[in-house]
Amino acid sequence: MKINYVSVTKDYFSKTKEEKYIVRGELDCVPPLIWFRHLQLLWICSPKLFKLCPEPKLNKNEIIISIKNQEDILTTIDALKTLVNKIGYSYIIQSDQSLFLNFKESLMQKG
Repeated sequence: MKINYVSVTKDYFSKTKEEKYIVRGELDCVPPLIWFRHLQLLWICSPKLFKLCPEPKLNKNEIIISIKNQEDILTTIDALKTLVNKIGYSYIIQSDQSLFLNFKESLMQKG
């Protein structure tokens, strides 16, 4: 899993009209939900990242992070790139189910 590109747009909170910045990182493929949950867990377990954005969101192959301060844009982009590289291609589900069937059969034989 890698990031193809990152974009930043300026937006406004609807009720308060306060500025926010939306950092979007497009991945090279749509990640499995468990992969994204792992990224979210690593994000929210870091107090520094949690302070930037309490919960990154996923839309197809795009990770979306809302931040309030313009000064935090580069920090957010670096953190996103680091986490995506750290998780890598973990949790990519194998399309060939025979591996899982063999594993299940070996467990049943031992029991």
